[in-house]
Amino acid sequence: MEPNLHDLVTRLLAEEAHLIGQEVQDASNKRDLDRLAVVSGELDGLADLFRGRRPRPHTHG
Repeated sequence: MEPNLHDLVTRLLAEEAHLIGQEVQDASNKRDLDRLAVVSGELDGLADLFRGRRPRPHTHG
């Protein structure tokens, strides 16, 4: 049986969150951490849209 779209997206988001967590541990400077924070925020927004919620406003800075 093929996985449905919900399962695929959920798994993809979980894998990406895990990879970001690993990168945060390996980040060597503030710029790396800032970049990861932006990517993480974008993933949160995608997850919210996928769940049918309005995305949270991004606060870059």
